[in-house]
Amino acid sequence: MTKRNTREKASWGLALFSCCACQGYISEPGGGASTEVGMTVQPGPSPIRRLNRFEYNNTARSLLDDASQPANSFPPEEAGNGFGNDATALGASQVLVESFATAAAELAERATSAERLASLVNCQPVGEQAERECTAAFIQNFGLRAFRGPLSSGERDRFLSLFQRSRATRDFAGAIADVVAVMLQSPRFLYRVELDGATLERGAVARLSSYEIASRLSYFLLGSMPDDELFEAARTDALGSRESVREQAERLLSDPRAHAVVDYFHRNLFGLAGLGSLERNRIAYPSFTPELGPLLQRETEMFLDDVVWQGTGRFATLLSADYTFRNARLAEFYGVPGPRGDAFERVELGSEPRRGFLTQAGPMAALTPGVSANPVIRGVYVRGRLFCDPPPDPPPAIMVQEPAPDAAPTARERFSNHRTDAVCNTCHALIDPVGLPFENYDGVGQWRDAENGVTIDSSGDLAGTDSAGPVASAVELVQKIAQSPQAHRCYSDHWMSFAYGRGFAPEDRAMRTQVETAFQSSGDILELLVALTQTDAFMYRSVETP
Repeated sequence: MTKRNTREKASWGLALFSCCACQGYISEPGGGASTEVGMTVQPGPSPIRRLNRFEYNNTARSLLDDASQPANSFPPEEAGNGFGNDATALGASQVLVESFATAAAELAERATSAERLASLVNCQPVGEQAERECTAAFIQNFGLRAFRGPLSSGERDRFLSLFQRSRATRDFAGAIADVVAVMLQSPRFLYRVELDGATLERGAVARLSSYEIASRLSYFLLGSMPDDELFEAARTDALGSRESVREQAERLLSDPRAHAVVDYFHRNLFGLAGLGSLERNRIAYPSFTPELGPLLQRETEMFLDDVVWQGTGRFATLLSADYTFRNARLAEFYGVPGPRGDAFERVELGSEPRRGFLTQAGPMAALTPGVSANPVIRGVYVRGRLFCDPPPDPPPAIMVQEPAPDAAPTARERFSNHRTDAVCNTCHALIDPVGLPFENYDGVGQWRDAENGVTIDSSGDLAGTDSAGPVASAVELVQKIAQSPQAHRCYSDHWMSFAYGRGFAPEDRAMRTQVETAFQSSGDILELLVALTQTDAFMYRSVETP
């Protein structure tokens, strides 16, 4: 499945299937909405999903061999589930529709240039009859790939008619460009339509077709349209069982493009996207120069990628590993020995007071929007991103204002009113003790023993979590998080939301519990991804009720 094949592959995904199937929560595809043991299939909501910018760029590359990333100019997606792929948040504004039209025209013109036309249409249109046959074959084949499924006879006729009208005023390449541009603005291209020609009552449940399963697999694990092998499996209707879907999922995870999907997931979950353009006050942080932001982002992303694909593959290692990746410039910034060149190398941390990704300088700097490190922001981040337990917003009547940097020597003192004010303490008793252990890392993530000449007290507590109890430092805190069942459940939930492009529904309760419990036992991230392709939520669709 991956370069970790030398390690015995975990089998909890299949165990999960067996366990759930015997309770009726997972069922083999096949007639209607019931399993062979008479239990009801429960896929939860199945909203139609529009391609987000990440998926659009990847699809343009796969479909047209175009790496121009046109979706970078689209309006940004709403946060939704935090990954920009929440179906309910993916609307289509007038500006976005205009962006689709512009991108489609530009992609089509490049694809039908003199240098690329032959590889696009894959035939020689010499003569009127040959041109008709070539065009018909192109519409059939390109349409299947662009729409991730066969065209209906009506669709074929409409695109042929479009070509003929355009051909009256344009050359062959121009007419093909018009066809491509219209296809790229079709709902069947822009949306992952799952209808399969069926007419169903609201509230019904249907098995997904093999083409629809192929799209779900490819966009979940590759962030793009199906590859040739998936298209062939769909054509032969070879994706009708969970075992066949599992085999394809494992194959796709060996594709290098899967790395980009996991990187995209972590970049959004852990808030790493802005590191590349990070700037800091040069007076407050003279050691931080503009080129450091991309290097810090590179360190964290290389580390996360290595853990998942080359290392243990376990969630706990993301938080507790005793190594990282640096080059000479980063080693200088950290103030420790390291590589001597520009290339990044693996570095053992040894006695350095850092473990896992969270104590790296990049994440610590990203969680410092101002000049001074803020334990509240860091505590809210940990509770929300790693425990799925974000604190509520402050009451509207409370005017939130960060203490002035010179109000007291240390952050613990500056935020002391959170402990003395009864209204503040209700929430901050759960926030501040989680953020204060990170005070040894300043606003750019560099280590410090003291602040304003006063020794930092880095003690804290994971209060309100399943790992509640005192910690003496950030390293102790992240090591406790690494072993937390609640943190494992949270990470699993984030992946479920990303995989299914929606929030959770009551029908998901049993599936969610089973996946969370199995992941806590294994902790293997890639097996979690495979297991998420084995559920009712992945294999079936429901027709939304009013």
